[in-house]
Amino acid sequence: MIEEFVRKSIEWTMKRALTSYNTSIPNRRLVVKKFESVPQWIVNKTVVNIHLYGRPSGMAGTLAEIIRISIGEIMDINIIRSEVEFFKSRQKNTESIDALKSYFKSEKSLDSLEQYRFDDDYRTLGSKIYQMIEDFPVIVDEVQLIASMLNIDEEYISNSIKKLRRAIGYSESINICTTLTGFDCAAGAYGNTIYFGLEWFTNPDAVGIKCTDYRYKYMKMLHNKIDDFVEETVPHEIVHLMSVKPDSDNFMFRIIEEGRACYVTHLLNPDWTLNKILPMDDKDISTAIENEEQLMKLVHKSLSVDPDSSIKQLFSPMGRFMDIGLAGYYIAYKLIEKYFDEITDFDEKLSNIMKFTNSDDLYRQLARLSNS
Repeated sequence: MIEEFVRKSIEWTMKRALTSYNTSIPNRRLVVKKFESVPQWIVNKTVVNIHLYGRPSGMAGTLAEIIRISIGEIMDINIIRSEVEFFKSRQKNTESIDALKSYFKSEKSLDSLEQYRFDDDYRTLGSKIYQMIEDFPVIVDEVQLIASMLNIDEEYISNSIKKLRRAIGYSESINICTTLTGFDCAAGAYGNTIYFGLEWFTNPDAVGIKCTDYRYKYMKMLHNKIDDFVEETVPHEIVHLMSVKPDSDNFMFRIIEEGRACYVTHLLNPDWTLNKILPMDDKDISTAIENEEQLMKLVHKSLSVDPDSSIKQLFSPMGRFMDIGLAGYYIAYKLIEKYFDEITDFDEKLSNIMKFTNSDDLYRQLARLSNS
């Protein structure tokens, strides 16, 4: 009796919400949890798009609030394990560059990666992976091992980004795709998909990568925290997907992008320590904190002389700045933190950061800090 009342109440409230209110705030997406006695239309995370504009009054308002609390407003997260199909025909897929190109071209979940990272050239990705296998023959075995161990907690990720989604009204679904990239990127956000290159998470000692190789230290760090890294990195990458992009790009925009992604992740998860927020190891974070003033001065000087080379040195696993790996993430994080420090309201701060594109102003902020 009670279940039937709830079912009819939900149907009635949804119909009323869809027909009774005009467009004044972004649409809300309700992902309905599975309950044993609820009809089929509402099970298996059926996504129902509902326009809840303001708060409906009376019975509709009460029921809408019950639905939001009981069912939960969470983003539609899709986990795509593209490597599973790859390994089913592993020998055929890895026999040549053309075979790799053919496979990745058929794998539609990788379209955004191809479009934004490789300019729609599937052969480039195929070549990178083929070369990776040539250089490190056991790496496919190691990737397969990592893939079997990786556990992505969908509910944890949804909860970690709930505040951000609500604050800026972002209701699009997000894909999280694990794949191979031929050591192109460990994590990247393109289109509405976040990609993780699984080869970066393998044990470099088992793969045969020497400790003098630029990838070794980064891979070692990722291998030791693979599940945590994926879950902690998703909010960072989603900030990239949701944030406003500038009309034109310049070297400071990389600092804006990485700074806001790190800082917003910290805003959403204030109990997290910096080693969860920044893709740096503990020693490098400590060195950056201890030498922050000098680091700001040298970064400003370096950017004013050769910005493109400086950005690569600051943000690439290949580079070290003041013998600090990935130092750009710390600098970018601190610049965004200090720039928006005077805004105390959480939603206002979050909204302003997500819309921020004033690279000239941030560069002046860096200049002021370097002279302080």
